[in-house]
Amino acid sequence: MQGGESIDVVAIDPRKGPIFYTLNQQAELSPRFVRHNECLTRCHLGPKTLNVLGLFVRSALTAPSGKPIEEIRKFVAGHNSPLGQRCAGWYVIGTHAVDQHLGNTVLPDSHRPQVFDPKTSSNVTDLRSLFDTKNYLSSHSDAVALMVLDHVVRMQNLITQASYETRLFLGIPGAAPTDSKEGIARAGEALLTYMLFRDEAHLQGSVAGTTSFAHDFSGVGSRDSKGRSLRDFDLKKRLFRYPCSFLIHSEAFDALPGR
Repeated sequence: MQGGESIDVVAIDPRKGPIFYTLNQQAELSPRFVRHNECLTRCHLGPKTLNVLGLFVRSALTAPSGKPIEEIRKFVAGHNSPLGQRCAGWYVIGTHAVDQHLGNTVLPDSHRPQVFDPKTSSNVTDLRSLFDTKNYLSSHSDAVALMVLDHVVRMQNLITQASYETRLFLGIPGAAPTDSKEGIARAGEALLTYMLFRDEAHLQGSVAGTTSFAHDFSGVGSRDSKGRSLRDFDLKKRLFRYPCSFLIHSEAFDALPGR
């Protein structure tokens, strides 16, 4: 954030999950990343992160000052939430055939948070009419990139949860083998359900961003003998063309206990 004292950084440890750091923005001869555990007690360990060290995104209607007024209660980070519940409090640019998100919405009356028309803030392709973009690295906030972020946040939390739960059950002294198997099965089922997009909220028509993100993202994926990649987009009825998360090709997924 412009004028902020530090930059927040998160790294994904394959076994431990997210690790949180800050980078001071004052001039220093030897700048360094500093690990901060208070991130856990404030935000990143609780129901929104499946009660493990986790990531989360919010959808909250905001005042002109940027202060959150009312959180979208039904919204849960991930591809299961319909587009109409996402992105409140975010800047979003892109086009959508039917769906309307809550991005770019600023509420002038904090006492009437539900009185607004999402049509006026959807299908925005230029943020310069909303704020001065010259001091930012990019003037874009690509809708497709934000949809991928939604997917990644919950998928990573489920990987972390499955890892923690499995290691916990395997390490319980005296636990019966059947108890361990049932506990591991429950942890794995939630991950499996999500990574196969079983309950994905389908799109109501084409979605397109305003940058090369979709092309670039698809281009770095590994492909099978038929040229297919889990990073290939659909963006008409669903996010990806093939219903399996590309994060199965990640160090965190590979580090899940085998048994």
